[in-house]
Amino acid sequence: MDDGKTQVLKPASLALQAAVRAGNINVGGGAGVDVMELSSSSLEAQDKHASLLKRVEAERRARSIVVPTNKDEVRDALRQMGQPVRLFSENLADIRERLRELLARLEIEGEDAASIFAAAQQAGHAAGGGGGAQGGGGGGAGGGGGGAGQAGGAVGSRAPPESDVYTEAPALLVAARARLLGFSLDKARARLAGAKKRRREVHDLAEAEQAAAGQAGGGAESKEDARARSLFSQVATLGASGSQLGDERPLATLRATPGCGGGSGGGLLATGSLANHVKIWDARSLEPLGVLGQGQANQGHLERITGLDWHPQAGVEGALQAGATFGGGGGGDGGDPSDGSCGEAACAGLLASASADKTAKIWRVHQAPGGGEDQASGGKAKAAAGLSAGRCVATLRGHEHRLGQVGWHPDGAHLGTASFDRSWRLWDVEAEAELLLQDGHAYEVYMLSFQKDGALVCTGDFGGVGLVWDLRCGKKVFGMTGHVKRIVCGDFSPNGFQVVTGGDDHSARVWDLRQRCCSYVVPAHASVVSSLRFD
Repeated sequence: MDDGKTQVLKPASLALQAAVRAGNINVGGGAGVDVMELSSSSLEAQDKHASLLKRVEAERRARSIVVPTNKDEVRDALRQMGQPVRLFSENLADIRERLRELLARLEIEGEDAASIFAAAQQAGHAAGGGGGAQGGGGGGAGGGGGGAGQAGGAVGSRAPPESDVYTEAPALLVAARARLLGFSLDKARARLAGAKKRRREVHDLAEAEQAAAGQAGGGAESKEDARARSLFSQVATLGASGSQLGDERPLATLRATPGCGGGSGGGLLATGSLANHVKIWDARSLEPLGVLGQGQANQGHLERITGLDWHPQAGVEGALQAGATFGGGGGGDGGDPSDGSCGEAACAGLLASASADKTAKIWRVHQAPGGGEDQASGGKAKAAAGLSAGRCVATLRGHEHRLGQVGWHPDGAHLGTASFDRSWRLWDVEAEAELLLQDGHAYEVYMLSFQKDGALVCTGDFGGVGLVWDLRCGKKVFGMTGHVKRIVCGDFSPNGFQVVTGGDDHSARVWDLRQRCCSYVVPAHASVVSSLRFD
């Protein structure tokens, strides 16, 4: 030591100094530390492992990233990122999935996905303004070009509107909405009262069963569980009870009367095919009863059938044998046209059909006397003898493109049609007048379904987007985005707050209007879900 004191070393320090003197331990005295470099194979394995980790993280984040369904917005976003708009054999769903993966990778690398979309929208605005300026310059040279340039700028800017645009409703639509409001409130009041009654009955029954099970020593199955077990056992044994060749060309749609199988006659079936035929069948014998419009000049459709729907009163027992005409023009109960309703006998045999010829037709169908099932002959002779009488009572024109589905409003006085002109329309059947032309979809509208209360209507387009509209005020109340391909079918639940949609992505989605989200996905199909119904 410098101070002259003797340093006392511990045994561990003595052993450490001995190891240093022997050269077994290298102590850097201010010199650089030697580090062994990894081999090329080790570096390659390390990079591969990091790449795999990044890929897994990107896939995880991609599942939570929402990308637009509008093909123009998807295209602008890909161009802004310097990526090709479409690769070989890609469809819209594949392009959206590729955009989702790119955004996930950018998010991992520290990029903000929201800034990419903002820049894409700004680029769209700039492109639209540039088109207008170029057109304006051409107008100075040739005359009249400025107007064309302004129009070109408007077309070039594909940015969606910031808010919905509303127009003043005509008097007929205002009066119809007032009727729909009263109808829907009455239906909702009855539905809620029935739900509360059933809830009380289930609660009282559960208490009584618990008390009985306690006295019996437990282990007893409740009636509700027994009913569920019986229902599932019946579903497991479902099978085809009959088959029939419907048409020379493939069938596009089939609808049964609401009371099919409940009455003595067994109800009726209506089928539409890729030909322009609407056929009526006996539901029990599956024998054909007739072809609507056949042999009648200017009665039938000119193109393939795309949608069918029976009137809500079509299941009234015995009414299909009535000869009344819609609107009180014939015998029987014609109803009161002033309140937009019709009597059971007058409306029970009404069938609506939609076609690719841009029209929808209302048919009066009633089973001729002598029809029905003959037990002695197995039900075929009588059904064949009692052909159904049908004639077209109204033709609804106005759509600019072929129609999709058609649906009766629950009040029976209004009809809804969806079309490939990206709109859906509401019609007054009694007046054969268009009440509402509603746009808002970016793609062809195919699916249309009314809520059982009559307050809402759901529409779905080929872009995979579904919209729910309030008929009483004309507002869009909910947007359903989740399908990656076309929506081709849908239906409202009797509870009033659930909607199910099916489409080309082989799945059915159940949406909850209260929570405003998709509550369940049924991915059980291996092909397109073409039709579905709540029961």
